[in-house]
Amino acid sequence: MPELPLSEKFVALVEHGRDLLSKGEWNPDAGQISPHQIRVYEAVRCSPHWMTAREISAVAADVAERTANRHARRLADFGVFERHRDLQGGYRYRLCATPDVAAQPYITRLETAKDVLGAKHERWRKET
Repeated sequence: MPELPLSEKFVALVEHGRDLLSKGEWNPDAGQISPHQIRVYEAVRCSPHWMTAREISAVAADVAERTANRHARRLADFGVFERHRDLQGGYRYRLCATPDVAAQPYITRLETAKDVLGAKHERWRKET
C-alpha cells in the first residue's frame, strides 16, 4: 500500500475523528479536567439566565475572565453550553437544555470530576 501524503493523512484523521464524534465514541478532551473548568461549568449550570465570561468570572471562585471565556467556549464547542452572540460582539452562554448525545460522556466526566475534586476544592462559587 503506497504511503499517503501528509495532507491526505490529516484529512483522513479529521474525517475519522468526526465519525467517532458523531457516534459518541470519541471524547474531544481526553485530558484532565481542571478545577477552573468545573467552576465555569457550575457557575453556568446554576444560573437561570445567559452569562458573559465577565459574569462567569464574577461568580466562579478564582477564575479570571480570560480563563472563563476559554473554558466556556470549549464547553460550547463540545455541546455542553449554548452560545449566543450579543450586540457588542461578545458571547453569552447557558447550559444546553437538551445536550447532544456526543456531549453526554463529557458532562458525566465533569460531574465525576466535580465529585472527586469536591473534597479538595469545596469552594466552587465566590462567597457573597
